[in-house]
Amino acid sequence: MNENGIEIKNILKDSIVFHIPLKYMMNAIKIEIENLPFNRVNVDLYQIEIKGLIPGKTYENLYLKIFDTNDEFKKFKIDSFKTLEGNNTEKMIVKFYEEVLEEEIKENKFNYWNKKISSNEKTFKEFCEYVLKINKFSVKKLSDMEFLNLIYRILINDFTNDVLYFWTFYFEFKLKSLSVIDRRKQIFSKIFQEYSSSCDRELIY
Repeated sequence: MNENGIEIKNILKDSIVFHIPLKYMMNAIKIEIENLPFNRVNVDLYQIEIKGLIPGKTYENLYLKIFDTNDEFKKFKIDSFKTLEGNNTEKMIVKFYEEVLEEEIKENKFNYWNKKISSNEKTFKEFCEYVLKINKFSVKKLSDMEFLNLIYRILINDFTNDVLYFWTFYFEFKLKSLSVIDRRKQIFSKIFQEYSSSCDRELIY
């Protein structure tokens, strides 16, 4: 419980529930979470539930804004918290996006792709391709080998000598004549094929 009497009651992988003192809620007409404009907020007399959070993420510097009938508001800082870990699909959505683009994935984007993949409307491979297109396959940032190492490490594991030998051969005889973008597409496709067949995962490829 923080100094304002706002207490965290329950934390799940995609939501959190707070108990709010009645004195703040008596004349409340609207609740907003600063810095989370796209997240749904469910309210009853004593508690607030924030939905659509990212599993396994630590949330800090969030503020609760409670508006009254005069359209004035009280602003309260929410104690930092971490949501519960998600399933493999959810973890990989976050990992691939954040390691390729070097920035955090926003809640609305995460929830869009997670919903599409879990409902079989999209696949995890399509998500990866979407992320790579945003970054233009890292052409200006990474060499071919650095790009290969990045994608391989995210989807499978760190390089071994055997893996390095295979890819050196593959570059020389399969990829050398291709354009940079086409090489990157082939690298991703080859690694993803290995990834999807290497073991039993709950991801929808």
